Amino acid sequence: MLILTTFLLTSCSTTPKSVTYTPKPVERPELILPETKTLNMRNVDFIVMTRENVEEEFAKLEKDGKAIVIFGLDAEDYEKLSFNIADILELLDQQQSVIVAYREYYEEADKTLEEINSQSEIEIEVDEDEGFLSNFLK
Repeated sequence: MLILTTFLLTSCSTTPKSVTYTPKPVERPELILPETKTLNMRNVDFIVMTRENVEEEFAKLEKDGKAIVIFGLDAEDYEKLSFNIADILELLDQQQSVIVAYREYYEEADKTLEEINSQSEIEIEVDEDEGFLSNFLK
């Protein structure tokens, strides 16, 4: 029994100088991101009406054949509207950055996968001191 145990321990204590393996190609599902459009905002002309110019502005609208409709905002609400539009534009910019980051990440991942998949064999050097039983046999 002692001879068998000694034989098993000494046969397992030797490690190869290197290990060679052949990797199998790794396939990653393709990320399909739609092309984003450039934000093109339409021009909006605001007419500021006061008690002093309301009749004049109504006359201009009638002369141009436009319907007289009033959508009113006070100064505070106009400022809120401006901030809302700025927030929307900021969010669109952030989303565009996220899409670009994903695209760049996946393009780089594709390059790395192609490089790894093109290797036929990989050899890894093994330190002789790092065998499984080397800690026990010291």
